[in-house]
Amino acid sequence: GPRMQPDATWAQMFCCIDADGENYRNSADLPLVRARNGEKYANQVAIYRMPEQPDTILSINGQGLYDGNRQLVGGVVTFRDITDIARKTSELQRLAQYDELTGLPNRSLFTEQLARAIGRSQRKSAPLAVLFVDLDRFKSVNDTLGHDIGDNLLRQVSGRLRKNLRIGDFSGRWGGDEFVVCLEDFGPSRNAAAAAQKLLLVLSEKYEIGNSEVYATPSIGIAIYPDSGDSADRLIKAADLAMYEAKKRGGGRFQYYSHALNAKLEQREELEVGLRHALLRNEFVLHYQPRIDVSSGRLIGLEALLRWQHPRFGLLPPGRFLKILESSGLIHSAGEWVINTACRQLASWQRQFELPDLSIAINLSPQQLKHGRLVKAVGKALEDTALDPGCIDLEIGDGDIVRQRSAELETLQGLRAYGVRLSLDHFGTRDISFSSLDTGVIDSFVLDQSLIQDVESNGSHQRIIRAAIAMARGLDIEVAAEGVETITQ
Repeated sequence: GPRMQPDATWAQMFCCIDADGENYRNSADLPLVRARNGEKYANQVAIYRMPEQPDTILSINGQGLYDGNRQLVGGVVTFRDITDIARKTSELQRLAQYDELTGLPNRSLFTEQLARAIGRSQRKSAPLAVLFVDLDRFKSVNDTLGHDIGDNLLRQVSGRLRKNLRIGDFSGRWGGDEFVVCLEDFGPSRNAAAAAQKLLLVLSEKYEIGNSEVYATPSIGIAIYPDSGDSADRLIKAADLAMYEAKKRGGGRFQYYSHALNAKLEQREELEVGLRHALLRNEFVLHYQPRIDVSSGRLIGLEALLRWQHPRFGLLPPGRFLKILESSGLIHSAGEWVINTACRQLASWQRQFELPDLSIAINLSPQQLKHGRLVKAVGKALEDTALDPGCIDLEIGDGDIVRQRSAELETLQGLRAYGVRLSLDHFGTRDISFSSLDTGVIDSFVLDQSLIQDVESNGSHQRIIRAAIAMARGLDIEVAAEGVETITQ
């Protein structure tokens, strides 16, 4: 430069900013210093900065400069300007690492940032927590107000997250309506709860979108390093589980991840791996529950109930593994096994006991209804067993699907076309509209056992059941009840 500073300081000043825009902490890493120390290197990327000018990004090669006696007397650097290339690359990287909708770091970048934060937390032995945030009822915002409003809501949520985190904390979008937050250096662990409480309040305030006022509350799970996990993946998974616990308790709250939950996580992982083999190893069994006609006392049918004979945990009811079957996509093959097994068993009992109208009830999972595979599976079972389709009663847990114009409805109509019967399970515990019963899709409904258990003493349950029976007669629908154990009931 025109005003050459003394040699040493100029070597310190030249390209003293590294590729990440940080000053080199260690002067031995500076390009000129390295060359003057006789080091030979290629493609060191560093930033050349001049007052009031945009930064220039250089790729530098360097080596020592020697005199005739092979004595090191200085250093030589050559460089090329890679500013444009670097900008383009970093733009592409940015696109690959940030979520398009909210501009927050995406899953992979957040996980990377979290791994670095864990390193810092380890070195300083300072606390670190991960919050997993999920919006309650987001699906209904999308369904009722449309995706544009849903997207707008997600953008506002990310804005509120950014505004309400302390400097040094960071957040990301995990996917859908799920966000993740990392808190660093927050002192005693109850401060993590205070931060979660603050986010709860901030994210629960009403959102104004266009002309709509939208309300959404979050469920938040908190996992603290290192008790809840020692890697980025484990911490996020732990916070996710804690969030589900918060949701289970009604949402709009936060929940810590605990050791009890941790044992659950490990058991869940073991169950998930086990489920992949359960079909191949014939570990599934069906238990059959009788259906009795109240007026005659005759056995009129059976309900097939899936059980898993687990090699380590013994006989497991669906409550322990159904969610995992659904989330891992194994529900389709397991469901097909149930349909085949139950139909073959029914056919053999019909012949053996000469009861041609004995029926079988099979529970369907909502996942199965989304898929055309189910219709094919039922068709094949009918073909293989030559059963009368009217003897097969497929039970659906959710009455709302009957009203939707959707893939599910298509599946239901495909099943109807075979002549199998469809019934609505757990009647009386969920809101069900009359219109969903009067579509002609449903043949019967099953009163939930929670209504039956105390029907002798609970007047309101008696009234609900009487009303349900009267309504069923009016719509020409049959009624069954689950969990009847005494004559009085």
